[in-house]
Amino acid sequence: MATSTPMCGICDLRHISKSSVVWCPECDEGLCGNCKEHDTLSKSSRNHSVIAVSDYQKLPSDVLKITLICSEHNEQYQIYCKKPESPCCIRCISENHNSCKEICPLEDVIHNFKTSSAFQEIEQTLKEVAENHERIIQNRKKNLKSLKDLKGKIRNEIQQFRLKINSHLDQIHDSLIKKLDETEERECEKICNLLKQLEKKEQEIKEFQSDIANIKQYASEFQSFLAMQHIDKIATESVKLLQELLSSDTFKETRLYLHLDKGLERFSSNFKTFGDICTDYKPTVIDIVRRKNVQAQLVFPKMYTGSIDDINLNLIQTIKIGSDNKGCTFLGDGQ
Repeated sequence: MATSTPMCGICDLRHISKSSVVWCPECDEGLCGNCKEHDTLSKSSRNHSVIAVSDYQKLPSDVLKITLICSEHNEQYQIYCKKPESPCCIRCISENHNSCKEICPLEDVIHNFKTSSAFQEIEQTLKEVAENHERIIQNRKKNLKSLKDLKGKIRNEIQQFRLKINSHLDQIHDSLIKKLDETEERECEKICNLLKQLEKKEQEIKEFQSDIANIKQYASEFQSFLAMQHIDKIATESVKLLQELLSSDTFKETRLYLHLDKGLERFSSNFKTFGDICTDYKPTVIDIVRRKNVQAQLVFPKMYTGSIDDINLNLIQTIKIGSDNKGCTFLGDGQ
């Protein structure tokens, strides 16, 4: 979110420092009160929609960096190329996209994008990712509690067996208790580390959700389109990571159980341990909200850019000239 108030772009060109009161996305500059009035009266900009600077500053910093001007050629973006999913100015097309087939006017792509199904699909995906993170976090916290409960249960079992044998087993009793603590600590640490990652990711998702609300209300269609395109990739990657997590060993249910030495019942001074502290993993049962398998694509009109060999010429008119017309004309390049 921006903190400093942008200066009036028109006044700045006149070497006058004046704070903006509104922001014009089409002009990509701030306007003071006087310049705002001129902007609304000018024929070239009277249809521009402006927003208050205070609202404009609510946009995420990455969104504020998005402009309609090509950074390479300093010309306005006019075309959108689906591969590699980037806006282009006229010079971009001629220099880098001559062979591209899927291009179309940028205005057609971003028209009413904030009310499009693609925008809503990205927003819904992010919501589902946040919900799934919360479900998984709650599940892991529940597992933490069960580990502590199982630890207490096993501790009691060990102590009960301890009462049946004499004092020379104190040492191996303490050793097994220590291993229990280490095992529980190790497994809890695994889950806590995973929880930290999930909670960090959850916070990022919530920030994106907050960003979307501001984007939806205050960003231009062009800014919304590119910003949501970026968020869609992050949301899709988060879905993929969650699915990989659910199928990995990291997400298996962790349990502790006591493996007692059967010979302990036939007590002998040769026994050196009560048993062993083991971990048991089983698949976690949790309901995850899943987005439809086929990811919604950002749909835009197609522009045919076929080869020149495919162009057919039609005769429109025949002009007859007299036989006295002679001479030649040279073009500026000497041809």
